[in-house]
Amino acid sequence: MAWRRGGRRPPPAAPPPPPPPPIFDVESRCDAIIHVPLLIEGRPATFAVDTGSPITVLHSESDAGRAVAARIQRWETQDTTYGGTVEHVAIPNVHAAIGGMAGLMWIDVWKSRGQVGRPCGFDGVLGMDFLVDRHCLLLFELGEEVGDSGLHYPRTRGFCRP
Repeated sequence: MAWRRGGRRPPPAAPPPPPPPPIFDVESRCDAIIHVPLLIEGRPATFAVDTGSPITVLHSESDAGRAVAARIQRWETQDTTYGGTVEHVAIPNVHAAIGGMAGLMWIDVWKSRGQVGRPCGFDGVLGMDFLVDRHCLLLFELGEEVGDSGLHYPRTRGFCRP
């Protein structure tokens, strides 16, 4: 709406709402892998964000993996992956919480140790199914400087809709 000289000014536009807080805000100190804390069936777990994985995967030998794997009657599918052949089952209605969000999701449980218990290890991977279903935006920034090297740890913040 245009306004004329001497006329009334339009009312000021309302400021945009503030952005929601990130559901995770992490600095990657292990090979630039983005490690994100989650609760799976009430158990703490660390997932690596993997934008190359179409599905979210949980390794059966982690604490959270054992809790979910207890539902498995038999391992149904066998596939070859980057690490060899693995048996796995897709489990529906797994309770997951990350940041201020909680809900039910499908998780593919792999009969494997994966990276569990290793330095910089993780219990599973957070795949594109999670990131796309929740309309996640990943923001990459420079984190804390590594000594006086001029290099920085990568910092990642994830913003998602519930």
